[in-house]
Amino acid sequence: YFPNLANEGDIVQVIPDSIKNYESRIVPDDMLTISVSALDPNAVVIFNLPTTNFIMPGENTISTTPSLHTYLVDKEGYIDFPIIGKVKLGGLTISQASERLKEEIKNYVEDPLVSIQCINYKITILGEVGQPGSYPIESERVTILDALGKAKDMTIYGNHTNVLLIREENGVRSFHRLDLSQPDIFTSPYYYLQRNDVI
Repeated sequence: YFPNLANEGDIVQVIPDSIKNYESRIVPDDMLTISVSALDPNAVVIFNLPTTNFIMPGENTISTTPSLHTYLVDKEGYIDFPIIGKVKLGGLTISQASERLKEEIKNYVEDPLVSIQCINYKITILGEVGQPGSYPIESERVTILDALGKAKDMTIYGNHTNVLLIREENGVRSFHRLDLSQPDIFTSPYYYLQRNDVI
């Protein structure tokens, strides 16, 4: 990786704000867990649906393992939240979505705190890597180098100068060729991955 860095000595790169401040955005089919808290826990009970037991597909017994209630973002970017009803979170970052819900909940609760997490964030890595497959991502920011690290790096047969990134946004699939041997990968708009990217 980055053979040109060795020849250029100390390199200082100015990272554009659009990349430095990158945050992933909520998209349709995201599954979100949302918890609301406040100084008075009883005041927010109505916003926190209880954990539920569930039936796995193809089984006829109820699981005894409790799971967090999840909210599915519909095709228009809305979720159906208790008391408030439909709220559009699609297109917002996690922090913006938290603020949006907080403003709505302020009508019912004093100083609410809203925590949101996307639980179905995954990327897929295929080809000449040590361990191809789909990987769940716990962080909101994952780089292409993080992804390759998760897949046990490229094999000796992998081509660092021709890595394909497939991304689907708003029903449009795009293909991007990346050269991981060049230092400008760090300022590329594709350095940070998005949900369901395929490498």
